[in-house]
Amino acid sequence: MLEINNLNINEHLQGVSFEVRLNSFKIIYGDSPLFNAIYGIEKFDKGTIILENKKVSYLHREHIQNLRKSIYYIPKENFFIRKRTLFDNFLQISGKNRDKIISLTTRMGLANSINKRIFQLNSDEVFRAKLLLAILQKPEILLANIYGVEEETIYLIQRFAEDERFGVLLESCSEFDKTLFTESYKLEKQKIVLI
Repeated sequence: MLEINNLNINEHLQGVSFEVRLNSFKIIYGDSPLFNAIYGIEKFDKGTIILENKKVSYLHREHIQNLRKSIYYIPKENFFIRKRTLFDNFLQISGKNRDKIISLTTRMGLANSINKRIFQLNSDEVFRAKLLLAILQKPEILLANIYGVEEETIYLIQRFAEDERFGVLLESCSEFDKTLFTESYKLEKQKIVLI
C-alpha cells in the first residue's frame, strides 16, 4: 500500500492525502508534479510518503531504490529507441525471454506492431508498450500519465491490474467513464479533491 499524507509540493500542490491499495484503480484529472514527487524525481516541502508501512526518506538512496522496486512509473515522455523495433526495445530494456514478450504483446493488442519501429507507432501503441514493460517488472503500484490514451486501453490497464494484482493511480486531462475507477480526483486550486 502507498500512503500520501499532507504532501506539499512548492506552490503547485498543498495538503495532498490519499492511499493506493492493491487492486484499487484511481485517477486524478489535471496535470501536477505529484507523480514526480512520489517517484523521487521532484522534491516536496512537507508531508510523508509511506510504502508498505515504511516511511520513505528521499535523502537515502536505498529508500528510493526500494521504492522503485515496488512502484513503476510510466511517464508522458517516450523513452524507447525510436529507430529500433518494438521487439528490439523490449529485449534490450527488459532482458526478458522472447516467448514471454511475444505472449504479453498479444495480450496487450500489440502483436501486429511488434516489428514496427517506435516512430511508426501511434501514442496509444507507445503507451501500451510502456505498460507491457511495467507488467514485466511486476509492480505493487503503477503510476501512469495517460494523456492521449484511448478508453479501451484504460480497460486493458484495469484487466492487467486485476490479473497481476497491483494498485493503479492514473493522471489525465481527459475525462473517462467514472464507473471504471474505485475513486476519481481532480486538481482544484492547488488541492487534489475526491469527485
